Amino acid sequence: MAAKESRPQAARHPGETELMKNLPRLLLNFALFQTGWALCVFAGNLAALPYTVAALGIHARWILRTRREWQLIAGLAAAGSGWDYLLATLGLIHFAGTAIALGPLALTLAIPPWLACLWLLFATTLSHTFAWLHRRLPLAAILAALSAPLTYLGGAALNGSEIPNPWLAAAAIASGWAILFPAGLFAARRIANQATPHA
Repeated sequence: MAAKESRPQAARHPGETELMKNLPRLLLNFALFQTGWALCVFAGNLAALPYTVAALGIHARWILRTRREWQLIAGLAAAGSGWDYLLATLGLIHFAGTAIALGPLALTLAIPPWLACLWLLFATTLSHTFAWLHRRLPLAAILAALSAPLTYLGGAALNGSEIPNPWLAAAAIASGWAILFPAGLFAARRIANQATPHA
């Protein structure tokens, strides 16, 4: 009996192969941020600070592709924290956790440390979890404008932050995120292109 001829397997699309190769990294990146968001919002400064240090260490060891990504993370975290500082200064949001006790000293900050930690964690996603938006900046702006106000309002309800005028705050948050998120993605795409060797 003649042996059956084996059919050659269809070659995978290069994009599919790349996705499967990077899937563990993407899932880890996504999980680290989602866990961090929950800890920052629910547990505040006490949990946010050590978790962020640990998460950045994991990011450096298993997720980071190029050291230039640290510039992106630091830059977006600074810009985002500055934007939230502006919102707080204008009285649009009163964040929980701004009172810090350091022994006999008591400090009141415009934005709490957990919020700065959250920006650091979010910035780590731009080159990984949200890489699919690198060439879809208008879509990214729309998604950010729609989702960011809901995230802020939901987070405020969960951790005791106060938003005196939700509609005005939502408009300000949407406008800021519609700029910050695409700008961060644009920077992430430039870093990715510079890190990719040309044939």
